[in-house]
Amino acid sequence: MYDIFISADSDGMRASMLTDSAGIFVGVRGIHSLASRVLRMLLTTPGRWPGKPFEGTMLPQVPGSLYDVTTLKTELVRAVSAISDHIKKVQLTTNYPDDELLESLEIIDVVFPSVSQADVRILVRNVKGEKMLTTTTVEA
Repeated sequence: MYDIFISADSDGMRASMLTDSAGIFVGVRGIHSLASRVLRMLLTTPGRWPGKPFEGTMLPQVPGSLYDVTTLKTELVRAVSAISDHIKKVQLTTNYPDDELLESLEIIDVVFPSVSQADVRILVRNVKGEKMLTTTTVEA
């Protein structure tokens, strides 16, 4: 298993980065942790995580497939919606702090810099009203 750590931005969110007493990076919390969880689920195939067989999307299967732009956009919207629904369902039975509880996911845009690549920008909002813009790339 792995984590996708999202670095702090210029808006003073550096407190979300966790370090130990020696100053070594050990993780994230708050909106950064939530955004990391969203991207991890987006880029993981269902069944990859032991104990969490339903988490993930089929986007990792896109490389090598023959998708047109419309089909890929549709799959991205479906995947983001499914992740949002799943996280909201799971967080009903967890003890995440408010800054790690999902309020909404919004696809800001999907750009195709080439015929085989899509750059997806997703706005992650937590229940405290904080938001973080994330970007990930899917290659076909």
